[in-house]
Amino acid sequence: MRGWAAGYNAWLAQNRITDPACRGAGWVTPVTTLDVARRGYAITVLGGQGLAADGIAGAARPGAAPRTAKAAADPAEAARKLFDEQRKNAGMGSNAVAFAGSTAANGRGLLLGNPHYPWQGGRRFWQSQQTIPGELNVSGGSLLGMPVVEIGFNERIAWSHTVATGVPANLYELKTAPGDAHAYLVDGRPERMTERTVTVPVRGKDGSTSRVTRSQWWTRYGPVVTSLDDIPLPWADGKAYALTDPNSESLRFTDASLALAKSRSVRGVQDALRRTQGLPWVNTIAADSGGPQPLHPVAGPAPGHRRAGRALLHRPRPADVPGRGPGRPGRLARRLRAGARHRRRPAGHLRPLRNAGAGRRPLRRELQDHDQGVIITRL
Repeated sequence: MRGWAAGYNAWLAQNRITDPACRGAGWVTPVTTLDVARRGYAITVLGGQGLAADGIAGAARPGAAPRTAKAAADPAEAARKLFDEQRKNAGMGSNAVAFAGSTAANGRGLLLGNPHYPWQGGRRFWQSQQTIPGELNVSGGSLLGMPVVEIGFNERIAWSHTVATGVPANLYELKTAPGDAHAYLVDGRPERMTERTVTVPVRGKDGSTSRVTRSQWWTRYGPVVTSLDDIPLPWADGKAYALTDPNSESLRFTDASLALAKSRSVRGVQDALRRTQGLPWVNTIAADSGGPQPLHPVAGPAPGHRRAGRALLHRPRPADVPGRGPGRPGRLARRLRAGARHRRRPAGHLRPLRNAGAGRRPLRRELQDHDQGVIITRL
């Protein structure tokens, strides 16, 4: 991250910006290592706290003027509906196909990566190549502002990602303590919320900038939210809602991507995923020059459940999942899920298509509908 920030700042100082999209823009300034880390963190929580950013920032004190629209709702049913719709109509998704050497003409592995990310904006992939003599030599695509290759290849392996079906978040309904809306009950005992104040510069309609301070309220499950996407979650009537995002405790996204870039085999990819546990909401598919075994693991943190609140989950699980103790649910299992790891199929290939919940379509049509092109790597 330090090297990326230094390189960016050096380029900015030595070159004249001609692109009209950013020439003379006030936000084109030198960056710090912390800026790079924040960018990686923002991507990490995209599918959890990022989904509820407005609800977190808008969680006003009970009785205060609401910052977000509120209305009566059945939170469990609304959450299930939201997650179902996300799976069926995912705005993000990708294809990838990995072939074993037994199906390739040269007897070596073959990977096709077909990322469905936009051509413009912060989620655009940029062609990248990184070399550290004797240590790293990788090419592929990097998201804007990221210091690593997210999808790519080296001389021995190639890998790609698709968006995972699971939603990396849990919504908890908490009972607030009698007479104190800033405390909630854990096994019948009140526990105080933690207030965190956040101040950010905000540009007004007249172009002037002012500083706005808001309070966030945190529980052992995560921040209090008053909305999730378009679902209103009123902090009232003895109830509050908190969001658990297992990825919010992870700063390992760049570690995981770098470990993949240094891998020398499919088994090395698997070991990198197990060791770092840093990929937040994607599947990984890989092939290597040895050829015999393509790999499709799903390696993402999964939310835990604790009994102090109700976990409002999507189908096919029931709405209420009892926990197994009042321990902090943020200490979540980060592991390769059993049964989600495939080393070979009889046909010798693996093909995850888009978001698995969105329905399967023929591969030929998927390739016609792609956003970011097709990358075929022969090893």
